[in-house]
Amino acid sequence: MGLWFLLLLMSAVAAVLVCYPLRQHKIACVMLSLTVFLIPIVLYVYSGRFKSIEGYLQQNAEKQVIVRVLGQLTNPHQVITQLQHYIRQHPDEAKPRYLLGKLYLGLHDDTRAFLMLKSAYYLQPENQTYRLAYFKVKQKIMVR
Repeated sequence: MGLWFLLLLMSAVAAVLVCYPLRQHKIACVMLSLTVFLIPIVLYVYSGRFKSIEGYLQQNAEKQVIVRVLGQLTNPHQVITQLQHYIRQHPDEAKPRYLLGKLYLGLHDDTRAFLMLKSAYYLQPENQTYRLAYFKVKQKIMVR
C-alpha cells in the first residue's frame, strides 16, 4: 500500500509540474496530466516489478508474524508444540519437519530427529539441505 501511495504521489507532483506552464490551455493540461499520471503506473505494473515488490512485502509481513510468535516462545518445548501443530495442519510441507528435526537434534533426541528429517527428505528429495541432514542423522544412528 505504501509503494502505491508513493507512486501516485510522485505521478501527481510530476503532472502538476508539467501542466503548470500550460495552465492557460485546459484541454492540453488535462490530457498531459493524465498521460504523466498514468504512464508510470502502467509501466510499473507491466514491467513486473509490482509482483516482486508485492512478494517482498508479503514475506516481510510473514517475518513480522514469525518474530512476534517467536517472542512469545520461551523454551524449546513450546517451539516443538507449535511445529507439531503446524505439521498437523500442513502435512505436505517439508520445512517444518526439517526444523523440528534440527530442534530434536539440538535436544539430543536422535530418534525423533531421524523421523522428522526422514519425512522432510521424502517430501522433498531434491532439496540438498534436507538430504544432507537426513543422511547425517541416519549415519549417526547407525554408528551406535
